[in-house]
Amino acid sequence: MKASSRRLHIRLALVAAATAGIIGSSGSFAADDTENLLVSASVTATCTISTAPVAFGAYDPTSATDLEGTGTVTVLCTNGTAGYVTLGEGANADASSTPDVPVRQMAGGAGGAGRMTYHLYSEATHTDVWGNTPTTGFNHVGDGTATDLTVYGVIPAEQNVIAGSDATAYADTVVATVTF
Repeated sequence: MKASSRRLHIRLALVAAATAGIIGSSGSFAADDTENLLVSASVTATCTISTAPVAFGAYDPTSATDLEGTGTVTVLCTNGTAGYVTLGEGANADASSTPDVPVRQMAGGAGGAGRMTYHLYSEATHTDVWGNTPTTGFNHVGDGTATDLTVYGVIPAEQNVIAGSDATAYADTVVATVTF
């Protein structure tokens, strides 16, 4: 191939590359136009709740000492979400029970006829009964992480209850609720 022919091929290749924008595309376009693209999302206020039981262990009705135990209510709320956590009266509440001052009882013993009174508190000093209303519940503001709230339980001493173990053990079910 002759040198002049080779130069012609190189020139044609350079012109094609420049036209395609591979080499020095300056001057290929005459103007620019811009527009802002809005990007958005909403954050939903939400909470979830889970529990770990209050397991008192063995109760001695002849002892003069209250039996104490603890459990946990775990709450996970969106950062900044305010709400409160309540504990229901239980499945075996005494007839005098109210949502503000629940009189909770476990059922058990032979035939499940026995009743054993117990109390649930929101603090270790056993001053504030953890109830089922906004004023007796536990106020909580979420920070986006799981928060463990301790449930402090007490079975008062010297209750005259029917013996029960294994299948006849005393138990109750309390509904934990987070309202936000």
